[in-house]
Amino acid sequence: MYVKAINTGHSTSKSHSNQNSHQRFSAANQGQQNQIGKPKKNSTKHKLKSASLVSNPSETVGQKTSHAKKPKANRGIESTPSSSSIDSIGKQKGPSNDKLKTIEGKIKRMEIGANTDLNNSSVPKIDDEDDQNQVDTSFDHPPSKKLLTSPIVYSNTNDSAKTDVNMVVSPVDPVDTSASINPTDDSQTVNMVDQNPEANDVNKLDQDQANANDVSMNNSNGNNEDADDDSRAEATFQLVINDFSKFKDSKESRLSPTPCIVRNLPWKILAMSKQVSNGEMVLGFFLQCNAESESNRWSVCASAELRLLHTTEPEKNFVKKIQHLFYLKENDWGYSPFIAMKEIMDPEKGYYNSQKDCITLEVWVNADAPHGTAWDSKKLTGFVGLTNQGATCYMNSLLQTLFFTNQLRRAVYLLPTESDDPIKSVPYALQRVFYDLQFSEKSVGTKKLTRSFGWETLDTFMQHDVQELCRLMDNLETKMKGTKVEGTIPDLFEGKMISYIKCKHIDYESRRTEGFYDIQLNIKGKKDIHESFKDYVTVETLEGENKYDAGKFGLQEAQKGVIFDKFPPVLHLHLMRFQYDPQTDSNIKINDKYEFFDSIDLDEFLEKKEPTPAKYLLHAVLVHSGDNHGGHYVVFINPKLDGKWFKFDDEVVSKCSRKDAVNANFGGNQSEELTFRHSTNAYMLVYVRDSQKHLVLSEVKKNDIPQTLQDRLTEEKRIELVRKKERNEAHLYMQINIILEKEFYENNGNADLFDSNKIECTKQLRIKKMSTMVELARQIGELLDLSVDDIRIWSIMSRYNYTFRPLNCYELKECSSKTVQEVSKQDSVWRIFVETSHDLSLSNNFDYVSLINKYEDVEQSDNVLRQQKLAPYKSDEVMILFKYYDPKTSSLRYVFRMNLSKTATLLSIQDKINKKMKFPPQTDLLFFEEVKISQITPLASKEETLVKLAHEQLLDGDIYVFQINEKDKLSTYKLPSVSDYFKDLSWKIEVLFCDKNVPNDEGFVLNLSLKNKYNEFAKLVGEHLDYEPDKLQFFRPNQNVYDLKSQLNMNQAIKYNPDLQLKDIFQIKTQMYQQNQPGQQQQVKKIFYQKLTIKIMELEERRPFKLTWLSSNLKVEKEIVLMPLKKANVKDLLVECRQELLNDNLITKEQFEDKNFCLRLVEIVGSKLHKIFREDISIESLEAAQMSNKLYRVEQILPEEFDLLTSTACNVGDDYLLPIAHFTKEIYATFGLPFLLKVKLGEPFKDIKQRIQRKLDVNDKEFSTYRFALISMGTANYLPEDENYKFDLSNLSGVQPWLGIDHQNKAANKNKVVILLVMEGIQISKSDQEFNPYLEELSGQSRDISHQAVWTLSSCKSGFGVENLIDNSLDTFWQSDGPQPHLVNMQFKQKTKVKDVCIYADYKSDESYTPSRIVIKAGTHVNDLREIGSYDLSEPAGWIIIPLKDPKDTKNQPIKTWMLQLAVLANHQNGRDTHIRQIKIHSPIETTSVILQPKFSAVELSEWSTIR
Repeated sequence: MYVKAINTGHSTSKSHSNQNSHQRFSAANQGQQNQIGKPKKNSTKHKLKSASLVSNPSETVGQKTSHAKKPKANRGIESTPSSSSIDSIGKQKGPSNDKLKTIEGKIKRMEIGANTDLNNSSVPKIDDEDDQNQVDTSFDHPPSKKLLTSPIVYSNTNDSAKTDVNMVVSPVDPVDTSASINPTDDSQTVNMVDQNPEANDVNKLDQDQANANDVSMNNSNGNNEDADDDSRAEATFQLVINDFSKFKDSKESRLSPTPCIVRNLPWKILAMSKQVSNGEMVLGFFLQCNAESESNRWSVCASAELRLLHTTEPEKNFVKKIQHLFYLKENDWGYSPFIAMKEIMDPEKGYYNSQKDCITLEVWVNADAPHGTAWDSKKLTGFVGLTNQGATCYMNSLLQTLFFTNQLRRAVYLLPTESDDPIKSVPYALQRVFYDLQFSEKSVGTKKLTRSFGWETLDTFMQHDVQELCRLMDNLETKMKGTKVEGTIPDLFEGKMISYIKCKHIDYESRRTEGFYDIQLNIKGKKDIHESFKDYVTVETLEGENKYDAGKFGLQEAQKGVIFDKFPPVLHLHLMRFQYDPQTDSNIKINDKYEFFDSIDLDEFLEKKEPTPAKYLLHAVLVHSGDNHGGHYVVFINPKLDGKWFKFDDEVVSKCSRKDAVNANFGGNQSEELTFRHSTNAYMLVYVRDSQKHLVLSEVKKNDIPQTLQDRLTEEKRIELVRKKERNEAHLYMQINIILEKEFYENNGNADLFDSNKIECTKQLRIKKMSTMVELARQIGELLDLSVDDIRIWSIMSRYNYTFRPLNCYELKECSSKTVQEVSKQDSVWRIFVETSHDLSLSNNFDYVSLINKYEDVEQSDNVLRQQKLAPYKSDEVMILFKYYDPKTSSLRYVFRMNLSKTATLLSIQDKINKKMKFPPQTDLLFFEEVKISQITPLASKEETLVKLAHEQLLDGDIYVFQINEKDKLSTYKLPSVSDYFKDLSWKIEVLFCDKNVPNDEGFVLNLSLKNKYNEFAKLVGEHLDYEPDKLQFFRPNQNVYDLKSQLNMNQAIKYNPDLQLKDIFQIKTQMYQQNQPGQQQQVKKIFYQKLTIKIMELEERRPFKLTWLSSNLKVEKEIVLMPLKKANVKDLLVECRQELLNDNLITKEQFEDKNFCLRLVEIVGSKLHKIFREDISIESLEAAQMSNKLYRVEQILPEEFDLLTSTACNVGDDYLLPIAHFTKEIYATFGLPFLLKVKLGEPFKDIKQRIQRKLDVNDKEFSTYRFALISMGTANYLPEDENYKFDLSNLSGVQPWLGIDHQNKAANKNKVVILLVMEGIQISKSDQEFNPYLEELSGQSRDISHQAVWTLSSCKSGFGVENLIDNSLDTFWQSDGPQPHLVNMQFKQKTKVKDVCIYADYKSDESYTPSRIVIKAGTHVNDLREIGSYDLSEPAGWIIIPLKDPKDTKNQPIKTWMLQLAVLANHQNGRDTHIRQIKIHSPIETTSVILQPKFSAVELSEWSTIR
């Protein structure tokens, strides 16, 4: 019997009736125990659990030792030593005390009980792009801790029990030094670790001496596994302790001298003689695994029996069981004490062999395949696993199941994917995975498959459900259409079931045949799979209030149920272990025991027996370990249905027994010794029909795979290997970006020599960093088809003023033996300018004045360039680059470069330039130095040397700009000098113009000046579009403004102003707009435009007016936007609307010309007619219909209503124009389209009802359910059903009443209404104008998940915190208390689908506390959030709904996230703190994608229809 030690620091003990109670410890915790009857509270940081010995040792869950090796120096944080938890025992004198002190002082104490968190073990992940090297990081357990076959689930319930992932707990109690070691007994001692690093030498005994002293071990195999097979799953081995009479009092340890190899890991027995607090000697018994390994990656889960053998009768062996996850820090596990020494020596017990003075310890161990070790799955099993990307074990399990469905695998290979995108194609990705699983020698990666799903890296770390991956089948089935494998998936997996309703008393039956791909079986309260199938086909009786509507036969008692028509060859059974719990409003996992069988016969569940028996054989068992929040998946597969089972645990594949695959996964309490439920159990079963197994599982050979697919995958592998090699060798190479003089010529009109952000290097080289400069020059020469003598290399450097210039010339004679890295002083990229003998600068035969954009033509046509030679570089010269400016055309361009003496003057240079430019010899030139775009220095003195002009800062790469000095003519030019040109250049800007009405319009770019006025840039845009510029309207983009109705970013119109400049539009204050640091990308400004049919000035005299047209038969409803003059009245609006209706073909030409076809404008608020407007009312007095429940409507005035046109009271005599609206139960719950109807007082109401029925066009059956009420002063007066009742308003007073039609709202999704709801303390006033989340929840449109989140605030005033945000009261509010932004964080326990966020803000009450700008972000945690949208609020007064869509989902689906953050960036009136009265989070209500069971009407049966 186990006694669980609770995390309180107190000891717990219970006695056993017929055998000793036991306390299970690790060998490390062999220190002192509390004295009998005196449990003490542990004062240590880790609160070690201790237990007392009351005549017999008591038993707890277990502990570990770390005696096997020295820990690394940086592995732990030491705990404070304390002696209060365990009393010291008196020291025993002896010559070996010091030696034993050294040994036992090396024991690391770390007690781990049933409630200890195992997730804190440090298991580093291999960071490599190669899929093969990934380590599982599943949700519940780190890579080395998958408790799949273990019935023990470790969970953390007390922070005091946590151990840091990099922590090794130091001794917390004084170590007993009283034990002695027999100096003549060289039995193997325990390798332990002392807190003192100087004492970490461990006493080891020679193995020959150990054998000589009869410390023996016997390896034997108890379960028909080959003892020579190191990969076997289980083994039995022994340790014989000789000289036991000395050992029992010696306080020494003995370890198996020779390991037993199981799962390729060494296992040993460790025995220890210990004295407990009451002075009694006990035996400690531990199982040790892989103790000599220093690796922290390995782990193995094992169960074992620790046996003290009876000398003659095996059935009387003393046995205890353990189950543990062995890894570096917990490499042994067992019991301390295992049994008291006096019991061993008791002759009646029969454990001690007095003749040989020995006892025999035996261990039977059964281990899973290890993780993190050299486990060759292919060699040991013939199969390979799938790499876990983080939390993709669910997907790996399903993929293995599909892979071993050989008929499907063959069909997947035959899919035509030759033209598919290799990145986005799911079928091709699956072909790749299947091919690798069949032929690879190591585990297969799935990154490309998940990428084809559209998953981001983050999604692979999200726990999903196996069924979600079944959608993969839909993708495959679509791809198979029209191919020779079309129909493979339904042929394999689709069955048929019949849903029926059969009347009991009449001959009437409704039947519907449905297909299914899997069956969801209810397991709660069911013993086995047979009971679940019986439950599935159980007949439900429809009676009483739940009778069946049999049409013309009326309501009838009936029987409802399902029966199977056909079962598929491959049957997938989903066991409904995840079910909805209405009490907790969440999903829970059911861990009850549930049996399934190797074969099942389903004939009894068929309506008619099929040609072949419905006998199925178990092919695969998908197993889930954990709870509803997450866990780990593995799959057990019997590939050939021959009884040979294999376990597929991500990367590791191993052989296993039928018991491990089937019986061990029933769930429930599978061990009598366990007091808690087994959380590892079967989740999905795959059965194969016996009669078709030869087809389904027929071998897939290589010649079954199309050769084209094999070639494509082989080539892909080859390329991947090349790329991997390049990545591995990338640190050895450097990229050389080569810039030629050509780039200088192409930089016409701009500053500097080239645009560092836009330039695309004409040539690139990849060269080893250790290559010499000669080798670099040779490769450049080969690239340019030049000899080494015809090129010269310059390094391009960034100057302090952020310009790029050639600097440092490298002559090969001086640096030929130097390496590229040594010369460049760069590590990855080196940008160089290559000077060649073919450069145009060296020629004197060209007209550089006409050289604008013709460089390539000149370069290719002139053979003289090919004959030029590169002049030698002289150290006393400097390379100057020249640009020429022509003020006539305001054009600037690079022309050539010169190598000049540093003592040269501008006069001498002027002569050379005149000759080179073919100017008259005495042409006077003006010189300027281009330092940077904002620093142009005139060079006035032509007699001074270049060095003096540059103030001793003359450098290679300096740029001189020259122009002809035209003296008197200069003043006539727009930009007369180089300085003027560069000043104007600094105002240049690139503007992207996009059509506002074309989604994702790429637009066009114009080079403009920030000084351009409205008419100037409008003219340029008009010329580009070939459209009248005064009929263009421009919009300033505002990405932070969001239209909550259209769900589009709004663009602010730019008001026409002839004096408005671009700098004002973009709010750029400085002219140095173009100054960027090197590498900074200049942001292109954007302006939207739209083409108008009227001039912009006329447009601004109008205002947009949105209204809705409703036809007289209530069937045509369309939104219209008109542009009436701002001073127009309703009559003018109706005239314009009439024309628009004709243009949109909403009315005929005859109606348009008919003078009796009249229109009226009405106001609709909350689906009720609120007002009819007179034609003389100005439209300026009408408020914009901004609220979702308010609109303006235009409708036809019917001929019979003409006599009421002039009435302001909607009545003339007894004739009334009566407003009619729809509602459900409550008069404020209005919906649908309200309308007007002419009625007459005293008229039989049945006649009015007939006209209403014709107007609504509903059938008699539905209309009979309608109830009518006259509503006045907020009170509903239901009208009698009496056919003789005559319509009367005499008993009503106050405002004009309206007629309400009370019936069910069948279009609840289409209308958002405002109601007054009093329910469970929820008060909603009529002022909630925009949206009502409570009604949405009641109508089943969405589900409130606010309570599922953990809420945190950045700040709050005392008493105005989180509780005020979610208390369903609009009278309370959250008030922030700190600087903006104010944050509201909502963290969910699992990845959750969020439809919208609803915020209640009230500007009228809160004024400056009301938010004006908010941002919504989503992600996994607070440090990983991305913005979903920014929203501007304008004086909100009510509920605001903000839909949350995944921006990367083309189907516009709601976002799935772990965390939401609402940030308030600004308030109205520049307020500081914020008031938000309510926040609600909604999730969409969805049905299961494939409904494979009937929808029951009874609550008891419907309760089971939801699975996770």
